[in-house]
Amino acid sequence: MKNNKAHIFLLVTLFLFTFSLRFIHLGADPPKTLSISMGYMSDPGGYVHNARNKILFGTWETDKWNMMYVSPLAHYITYAIFLIFGPGIAQVNIVPALFSCLILLFTYFVLKVEFDRKIACLGVLLLGTNYIFTMFSQVAVRILPMVFFVLLSLFFLSKKNLNKKTCYFLAGVMCFISFTVKGTFLQILPSVALGILLYSFFQNQQKLKPAIHALFLFGLGLTAIMLLWLFLIYFPHKETFLPFGSSNYFWLTPHRYSELIQNFWHRPLFYFINMPILTTLASLYLLSFFYRAFSFPKKISIVTWICGLWIIFNIPYFSVIYYRPARHFIPLI
Repeated sequence: MKNNKAHIFLLVTLFLFTFSLRFIHLGADPPKTLSISMGYMSDPGGYVHNARNKILFGTWETDKWNMMYVSPLAHYITYAIFLIFGPGIAQVNIVPALFSCLILLFTYFVLKVEFDRKIACLGVLLLGTNYIFTMFSQVAVRILPMVFFVLLSLFFLSKKNLNKKTCYFLAGVMCFISFTVKGTFLQILPSVALGILLYSFFQNQQKLKPAIHALFLFGLGLTAIMLLWLFLIYFPHKETFLPFGSSNYFWLTPHRYSELIQNFWHRPLFYFINMPILTTLASLYLLSFFYRAFSFPKKISIVTWICGLWIIFNIPYFSVIYYRPARHFIPLI
């Protein structure tokens, strides 16, 4: 009983401390050295453009810049906050601050299932005090709402008291909601899909059919929301989305093999160099993951499969692309 009371006290203190960091000086500008890209300074204004229009002018659209279709969920949350508190920089930053708190909360839930309460508290402390994550908790660039819904999919997948078929379907739903918040989710999708496939494969005596069925259920949940999004948002407002695809391809993709090799060879993953503790822990985690994957893969949890693959896929990805703003590293953090 005393241990439970001590743990509850520690947990409440930990969350109060980490949550409070997200609401100090909400209206302040982010540090000018936070990222090599200045998008974190300018993008928030573009994202809240339609919500501000509605409050100030009584109409959503005043021109052809309509990010409410590109990131609808965060847009309506922002609009609700504007209705209550009025428009302003601090009000804009309430959205990432709230989602940052939710990420910390569900990080605790997932780590508690995967490990134990002590590791879960340590994970929350490390994430909650990470400089880049904390700074972007007050920058409305939509990366934190995206990460939250990915984390929510991991939460459902980690639940042992829920039917696995239901978990796979709900994970697919959450993943596509994540995509509708920010398309950067696509860098995470292969890890989630392959993680589900490998977990189901090894849990079912290395039979391919149950693994494909699990992946089908995940895809079914993803497709169900995708169809709604296509017919309600994408097709009616297709012209809003098209410029983003071409510009992202131009900014991200090396156009020759020599450029790809040059990017990989000359540019270190500097954000991880600046985070030695997390980098060391991630490296040890990867070594453990490789050992377990080759020695006893059946004992690896579905969350471990996804997170291990997440790191393995994304580190090479960030090593070769051109555009690497700090905010795109947050899912890896």
